[in-house]
Amino acid sequence: MSSEQPVPKLRTMLKKPQVKRALGLGNTALDEGIKRGEIPPPVNPTESTTARRWFEDEIIAYQEERAAARFNPKPTKKGK
Repeated sequence: MSSEQPVPKLRTMLKKPQVKRALGLGNTALDEGIKRGEIPPPVNPTESTTARRWFEDEIIAYQEERAAARFNPKPTKKGK
């Protein structure tokens, strides 16, 4: 029997310009989407930095969710 543990899959982290490009958003739209809880929030890769990074798989999941929403739109409120 081998005592080696399986190596966990590393998750790719994206910088803000990469996320903006992938989503087609500017700074304001990205920040507002995060505040509303629609876009995944960034993480700090280390505690000694103010850098912000996004996990690529979370951004891909958000894109897929938005793409699927095209075919299942939320009902709109009429008369308002």
